[in-house]
Parts: sequence; C-alpha cells; structure tokens
Amino acid sequence: MNTVINNTSIVLKLQYKNSSFLFTGDAQPRKQNNILGNASVKNLIAYDTTNNKPRIQVLDVMHHGNSNNDFDKDEYTYTGSSGDRDFYKAIIPTFAIVQCGTDHSSAGVPRPKVINDLSSSTVYTTKESGDIEIVTDGSAITNNNFTLKNGTRTHKNIYSKVLSPEPSCHIGYFCSDCGMRVKTEVNHTVGKNETTAVISNADHYNAGVVGHYCKYCGELMGTTTTSVIPHNVASTKTTASATLTTTGVKTSYCSCGAVVATSTISKVTSKSIYKGKKVTLKSGTSGKLTWSSSKKSVATVSSKGVVTGKKAGTTTITLKKNGKKVGTCKITVKNPTLKVSKTSVSIKKGKSTKVTATPTPSGTVKWSTSNKKIATVSNGKITGKKKGSCKVYAKCNGVTKTIKVKIK
Repeated sequence: MNTVINNTSIVLKLQYKNSSFLFTGDAQPRKQNNILGNASVKNLIAYDTTNNKPRIQVLDVMHHGNSNNDFDKDEYTYTGSSGDRDFYKAIIPTFAIVQCGTDHSSAGVPRPKVINDLSSSTVYTTKESGDIEIVTDGSAITNNNFTLKNGTRTHKNIYSKVLSPEPSCHIGYFCSDCGMRVKTEVNHTVGKNETTAVISNADHYNAGVVGHYCKYCGELMGTTTTSVIPHNVASTKTTASATLTTTGVKTSYCSCGAVVATSTISKVTSKSIYKGKKVTLKSGTSGKLTWSSSKKSVATVSSKGVVTGKKAGTTTITLKKNGKKVGTCKITVKNPTLKVSKTSVSIKKGKSTKVTATPTPSGTVKWSTSNKKIATVSNGKITGKKKGSCKVYAKCNGVTKTIKVKIK
C-alpha cells in the first residue's frame, strides 16, 4: 500500500440534524493520530462519554477494512487487533460499513481483526450485502434506515457464541450462511466478573469514584461513587474577642481548613485576677470613655481599662461612654498561693536534696538561704556544706515559704 498517498485521503463528517456519518477514505494510522490529536476535531467525532452516546452513527471503514498495520504478522486470525484500533475505539460508531467488493477478495478484506475492533458496532459489508443505501429524515440512524440492494447477500440465521481465544466477555454473532461475524457484543455487567480500583478518592468536597473493570478484557464497565467525607472539628479558635459591650465569636475548623461551625461568646461581665496582677478590659466601643472601681481597695482601674488587684475581695468596674453607663464587670481578686513539697529536710554534709515549689498563679520562684556556709540552694536543690541548721526560702508572687534545713 502507498501510505503517503493514502494519507492524503479527505476525512469528511456529514451531519444532517441527528444523523451523522464519517467518511474516512484510505486514511492510515498517522492521519488518524493527527485527527485524534486535534482536540477540537476529536470533539466532533469521538464517542460522547459524558452523555453516553456516539457522535458518529455511521462510519465508512477506512481502506476497505484493511488492518493498516505493516507490522501485523497475524492478520488472518481472530486474535489481536488492527492498526486502526485506537481510532475505532475512540469513535465507537453505531454502524460500520466496509466497502469491499469482489475485486478486493485477493486482499483478504475485511480483515477479521478490523471486525474485532468494531465489536461495539453493527457491521455491514458490501461484499456480503451488495450496495447499501441509507435513507434518513435527520432522525437518529437505526437498522430501519438500511436498504441492502443484494438481498441474497444479507446475513440471516444469525447465531452467537462466546469468542475464543478472545476474552470470555466477548460474544460474536455469525451468519450461518457465509460464516462471517456480523457483530460482536460485550457482556459487561457491573458487579459480575469484575475487578475494582479507585479512580479518585473522596474528600470533604467531592465524592470518590471507583472503577469496575471486566476481569477478562480489563475494560471499564462502569463507575460507582463513594460518599463525601463529613467535615470534622480539628481546631477551635476565638476569631472575635468579647468585650464589655460586644459579644465575641468562636470558630471551629475542619482539618481541611473549612469552617465547620461558629458560636457566640457572651459579653465580658466578670473576671478573676490575683493580688498584684493586672488584667486589661476591652471596651468594644469608642468615644469619651471613663472607667471606675466600686472598691479601689480591692482593685483599681486605669483610664485605659487596666485593672490591678490590690487585695482579696470583689469590686465592680463600670464603663461609661459620654457620661452614660454602657457596661460593667465584676472583678474577683484572689490571694496568690505557693506550695512546697517539703517544709523541712535533713541531709548529710556533701549531699543534696530537691524541694519543688508550685506557685499559683505561675511565676518565677526565687530561692535563698539564711546561711550559705551551712547549706546552699539552687532552683530548689539544697546542698549541705557543714553541720548545723539554717533556713531556705522560696518566694513568688509576694508569698514566701520557709524550709527548715539540718545538716548532719
């Protein structure tokens, strides 16, 4: 065959309303690949997988049904595939017509492999059916549109059988008169004779997709979906702080970053602090603001809302805006505490022991000794220097604890 000349064939699509035809001439695989490689052209002829219907109803099979595979050493058996398989599989026409008269008998066309590759289509050949006429009013093409001029060559007494050595899911339909396979059906049923594989995993926004593949031929039979993964609460943050005059917002986030829920934080109406500590109250408003404390001996408040604890007790902080009360906050002042693990220790000269101190609220504990010659202390570790007695002190937040020390 002259591949260069064949590849100059005009490939023509004819569309009349809902009837569509594709005439391919003698186009070889190189030209076929160029056609399929052009996305805009491919979208005019390739099978519509989204709507599950062909864009080409009738295909004029290229090159009289030759396999177009110069390297095919097994053209005359029913195994393998033709050189045009990718093109046929991309189009999947409803009907395929092979023009191969008696003058093509010596060429052995149509090749069985071509018929194999058109397994999803109904195939007619002029070799068996004579001239074929298709009349359409623009409706989708069916068998009723076909007129086979040579009635003696129409296929009849069709019988079916599972193909071998082809995959067991392929069923061939043969003419009992001439023996030709007129079509092939694929028996694919999701849930039977299948293997499955995940095509895409589900996430918090999209359902997952599982592919169901025929265990015989490996083709995708269909897909099922897995549920969208519900959002989980992975973290919660205060996204707007509450003040004396405004509520706040608490936001819960999923691990994917999406907002799962929000909740309202009530206005600030009470606070607890320790003696000697400070807390800043936020007004949540602007204008001429004044702050006051009902018991300054318990806690004072600055012009900027900074409250300082003076002694244990309660007091009410009042916020006024332009002379009008807009908010109050009850302040409870607590005495800080300091707990030590031991109140007395007895160790030998040269030895050490550890005393821990727990302050509330937290803070830095300062350690000291009444006599460094008898015992030293560092971060609660007491070390004996010589025989005698002394005291070790732990101090934090204005509270002091005493540990009696005896060195033997």
